[in-house]
Amino acid sequence: MSLQTLLTDSFKFFWNRLFSIVLIIVPVVFPIELVRVRYAESFLGPEADFSSQLPTLLLGLAAYPIHAAGVIFFIASVISGDKLGIKGCWLLGLRSWGPFLLLSLLLGGVTALGFMLFLVPGLIALGRFAFADFDLLLNKHHPADAMRYSWEATRPYFWLILSGYLVIFAAVIAPYFFLVFVLEDLIKDLGIFEVALDTLYAVLSTLLTIFRFRVYDLANERRDLGLSPTHDNETTQRESDET
Repeated sequence: MSLQTLLTDSFKFFWNRLFSIVLIIVPVVFPIELVRVRYAESFLGPEADFSSQLPTLLLGLAAYPIHAAGVIFFIASVISGDKLGIKGCWLLGLRSWGPFLLLSLLLGGVTALGFMLFLVPGLIALGRFAFADFDLLLNKHHPADAMRYSWEATRPYFWLILSGYLVIFAAVIAPYFFLVFVLEDLIKDLGIFEVALDTLYAVLSTLLTIFRFRVYDLANERRDLGLSPTHDNETTQRESDET
């Protein structure tokens, strides 16, 4: 399957399920970002160090598995044809909180170390560990086992994954950072705009998750990520009935 097809599927999925994705992410991320900005404005000066920002960093880290894992469970549920509700996604994220957080810290540490070692090892880590969180959440594997699985399973798809990352970054993430740069230059104190922009980034970054899942699904069962006309019509009908 071509990169273009995989990206088209991923963008369609993101657009078609955007409302649900927003409902999973925004109620968790927005309040935390608001607390972080207000805390910085009230208690931190321009020379704030890492230790002074630690409380809000820990708060964001603690909440991350709820919405990040919740989005993954949502994607998987759409593919299975039994779409989860928002609360169900959050609850599954909470149940997987410890292992998912541990895996996220391991992957973040390995990837960051890789980028510090002349960039290339970081890119390798990004590509080869792309399936780890899916394996942990959906197959209930230990974080170390999920990383080993991903390292082997992504071997045939490594360049495909990196190419997709590059396209999504150029098409979506880079323009977002350009917008942030322009607004920071125009507005001295972003305030609530900073909260909105950080929340927007959390939503946009799910495109990378959806694309990774599209490749993961291709590698495992070669399904169509719930984008077939029949599946879309059925899902639309279910969503209308729920409404």
